[in-house]
Amino acid sequence: MWFFQKPSSGWLRNFKSRHGIRELKIHGEKLSADNESAENFTATKEGYDLDFVYNADETGLVWKCLPKTSLVSMTEKTASGFKSFMEKVTLLCCANATGNDRLPLLLVGKSKRP
Repeated sequence: MWFFQKPSSGWLRNFKSRHGIRELKIHGEKLSADNESAENFTATKEGYDLDFVYNADETGLVWKCLPKTSLVSMTEKTASGFKSFMEKVTLLCCANATGNDRLPLLLVGKSKRP
């Protein structure tokens, strides 16, 4: 029966095209904002000295990560593979609004001695 057949990738591509469906990368930061709260915050922050306003953000750092693809000549059919591994840590950066006080980086990882 037709409903037991697995649809091809071409069928899915054409279906999405016919119905105007497309993929978008989701960004967690793009949420609707509460404008009233933002205005209240702007008014409140006026009384603070910028030397005492701090911002912190975390980011991931990956090293020893080899590429998953390789460039080869047209005559070669395969490229030798290897087991890929990644080592990563999380960094926390923090500084005040004027940039006069930058705290040392906080490094979080699995290793006892990164």
